[in-house]
Amino acid sequence: MGLGCGGACMKYILFFFNFIFFVCGAVILGVGIWVRVDPKVADYVGLTVDKGSYEAATILLIAVGAFILLVGFLGCCGACQESTCMLCLFAGLMIVIVLLQVIAAILAVVFQSQVEKELKENLTKDMKERVGDDPTDPITQAVNRMQLEFKCCGTVNYKDYGEYSNIYNTTMPDGKLVPKSCCKKADAKDGVPELSDPDWATCSAEAEKTNPSVDILFQTGCYDSLVGWLNDHTIYVIAVGFGLAVVELFGIVFACCVRSKISEQNY
Repeated sequence: MGLGCGGACMKYILFFFNFIFFVCGAVILGVGIWVRVDPKVADYVGLTVDKGSYEAATILLIAVGAFILLVGFLGCCGACQESTCMLCLFAGLMIVIVLLQVIAAILAVVFQSQVEKELKENLTKDMKERVGDDPTDPITQAVNRMQLEFKCCGTVNYKDYGEYSNIYNTTMPDGKLVPKSCCKKADAKDGVPELSDPDWATCSAEAEKTNPSVDILFQTGCYDSLVGWLNDHTIYVIAVGFGLAVVELFGIVFACCVRSKISEQNY
């Protein structure tokens, strides 16, 4: 005896939504792999958190994507095989996932201001204490890449580089006040700024002036640009998460309905 028209319809709808869930899991897995292997993302995020935390977060994202793939596959198989056991397991795992997503969203909202505050502090500290003229240093590479791409200089502005930074004291030759990536004439090659010494000296001299030329030196800070970049990319994560939550709720409802229909036909 079959499920009947209504039960069969719910079965195929469940399969369809689980297929979407499966694809969403693949997207999350892909994003996790992307943020782990893309050097630009690693550089920018590395300015906000330590390397260990970043690597742990990317591994977690990859694990979550793989887990969602597995759950989606389980739901598809449960619908096709009309297995009450698989459908119960699927619904239970889906409820756990939804609860974890809600908790994660609440924590993200609660700690947003704290995260932005720490981002600004860490960025300022890195620029003043770690940025130098060594092209192999990861922090220097990250800051140079960011300043060249966002056309910015310093955390708040170019004055963040100065008397109390490594650049002014020891790291840069001839006591330059700003790195090459703060100068508009600098060209980027593999994230490394290239600029002649005379142009660099001219740019550094501008940083000493009260009103430096906007044609020579980037004057806006990188903090707002970096936060904007992170927020722009967070939108994609939120969109995927919202779409995934809708699919999950539908999946739970239809899994329960299909299981109920299967149980009815067995009695």
